[in-house]
Amino acid sequence: MITINEAKAVAARLKKIHRAKFLAKQRECYDLYRAESRACGYEVESFEEYIGERNIREEFEEFYAGMSAQELQTY
Repeated sequence: MITINEAKAVAARLKKIHRAKFLAKQRECYDLYRAESRACGYEVESFEEYIGERNIREEFEEFYAGMSAQELQTY
């Protein structure tokens, strides 16, 4: 009989393996996309944006850093 903790450990390992496979495949596609976009003179989005993952905290930090003290007070 398998315990809950053992099942969670197995699930975490499987998730990590599948995530690595997904990222490797997406990285190959992104590299091709990036090369084609740069060759055509287009701005290239980041890998995280390409796969649909964003760092919300970093985006907000950048947003607030661009605001003046007056804007921050009224915001």
